[in-house]
Amino acid sequence: MRRRCLDEPGLDVGDDFAEHAAIASRRRLYGGMQFGRVAPRTAGQRQRLAIKGKALTPDERQGCCQLVQPATILKCFRDLAAKPYDGSKRRNPGRPRKPHELRERVLRLANENVGWGYTKLRDALHGMKIEIGRTTVAAILAEAGLEPAP
Repeated sequence: MRRRCLDEPGLDVGDDFAEHAAIASRRRLYGGMQFGRVAPRTAGQRQRLAIKGKALTPDERQGCCQLVQPATILKCFRDLAAKPYDGSKRRNPGRPRKPHELRERVLRLANENVGWGYTKLRDALHGMKIEIGRTTVAAILAEAGLEPAP
């Protein structure tokens, strides 16, 4: 039975040339690998491994994988397939900030009514149909460097 090989597309492991080409390719790829250690793989190596490995059947993958486990190939493929939908690099950590207009309104109310504390400012904003918490008012004033009245 002839098996397809991960390293060289289109080569069968059954003939000698293909076997030697596959071994040479592995040596080029993993030349500095020591026993008991996992060779670090670059993003390009993981991508090639995923694309070539996904094309194999599970039996072929099991017979052909001497340097990596079949589960590693499938994990690389899952990561490659999920990459376009991963939005974690585009997000900022934490909650989004309150709108600039709301921040300006809180600061204007605090400056116009110096004797008001956090709770009174919050209640005034509730009267204007603006839902905001007491600690949010405190954080906005602290960021602006204002201290409320006791």
